[in-house]
Amino acid sequence: MQAIQNVIIITGATGNLGSVTAHVFQAAGQRTVLVDRSQERLRDAFAKLTDSPQHLLAGGVDLSDPASLGKLVSDCQRSLKLTHLGSK
Repeated sequence: MQAIQNVIIITGATGNLGSVTAHVFQAAGQRTVLVDRSQERLRDAFAKLTDSPQHLLAGGVDLSDPASLGKLVSDCQRSLKLTHLGSK
């Protein structure tokens, strides 16, 4: 049986609380999806994660737009090789 590793999605990742939260989960070894409206701010704040297979920088996401959320889900599945999205 294969262990399931959680992926933590953090919205507002470039803000104070989002940034601290991201660093705490990453230090604990969790995979993260960092979401913000600005791709540029994400790249600046988390430059070392740009090409990481364990983390996804998802900039340009509008959480009020269903199409934008659908793209986020697709990007998560593709980039992090997820086969199941949902809660326990």
